[in-house]
Amino acid sequence: MYASVAAQALEAGDAAVAGVARYNLGRLMERSGRLREACGEFLAALRLLESVPGIDPPLAVRVMNGLAAVRLPMGELAKAKEVIRRALGSGLSAAPSDRASLLRMLGVILARRGRFAEAESMLREAAALGLGAGEAESLESGAVALANLASLQARAGRYAEAIQTGRSALALLEQLPDPFPAVLAATLANHAEALAHAGDAPGAEQCFRRAARVAEEKLGAAHAVLADVLGRWAAFLRRAGRKEEARPLAAAARRIEAQWRRDNLAGHTVDWQQMLAGRQR
Repeated sequence: MYASVAAQALEAGDAAVAGVARYNLGRLMERSGRLREACGEFLAALRLLESVPGIDPPLAVRVMNGLAAVRLPMGELAKAKEVIRRALGSGLSAAPSDRASLLRMLGVILARRGRFAEAESMLREAAALGLGAGEAESLESGAVALANLASLQARAGRYAEAIQTGRSALALLEQLPDPFPAVLAATLANHAEALAHAGDAPGAEQCFRRAARVAEEKLGAAHAVLADVLGRWAAFLRRAGRKEEARPLAAAARRIEAQWRRDNLAGHTVDWQQMLAGRQR
């Protein structure tokens, strides 16, 4: 539908409508895991909207947000950072949800580059901005920032803090009418790992089961987030000495990831655990 709307709008000379349609098409592709195609749609949307004199600034920032959000899980950190810096430093006004999301992604990039103190500060700022706005989109942005913060805390071995922060993120996500499923699944898996490190094996396994169910039901059986969840669940089972149960999960994870990599990447490395490819709707 969106492709048809975009084509008709271009024929009519309406670049603004065509740009919005291409953005919406990119969002659909992003949600289904077709990141390379989503990236192309966001780039096309941005070119179209920037060709329109007096275009609504928050709309342009939202498209930049979408573009950065797909570049991150594709491993294109430098390109994602360039888009984020452009959006934040452009002087354009932005919705609180978009600004919070951009700050959060910048925090993720800082973490990936080993600048953990700066990353934590950035993630806390993003969470406060998103949660303080009070709107559904902003709340989701804040919840995702908290989820990233919990992952960072767990990586530093601060498991008690990670569990508390992860619980807050999950409570916020689960009160939303339709949270981004990639974010919810990844947050559940991260929380499972923190619980496992803290000695709560039953709680960890329950979270892994929920994460796998969300990923498969909402994203499909061929999505990279499902591969990530299954792989981490398998690692948990192996550590518990349950190798027979772990083996089929690990095999499924490898199969899904290999196919997804062929479809979406060009030699890049994906780390859903650290990145949380989700973002605000």
